[in-house]
Amino acid sequence: MAKPPPLADLLRVLPYFLGRRDSYAQQLRDGKYRTIRSPIDTGVLTQHCMGELTAATYPLTQDGKVPYGVIDFDSKTPETQALIRAA
Repeated sequence: MAKPPPLADLLRVLPYFLGRRDSYAQQLRDGKYRTIRSPIDTGVLTQHCMGELTAATYPLTQDGKVPYGVIDFDSKTPETQALIRAA
């Protein structure tokens, strides 16, 4: 069984991946997402890091800024894998 990440590590990286602070999204079993209207906490982050749930933050903050960007590559083609290695 995997060991959960140390709390200090979660708190250190959280500001880099958290936009909106009053809500987050959680993936349902059918693959859809639902909005959770409460702040994401270290318990949710730990479950996400352990692969127990899929959570996503909204990058647009309440004041209309985007502190980070994300590119999600799901393709396994050789061309896509080359792009990922080059990044």
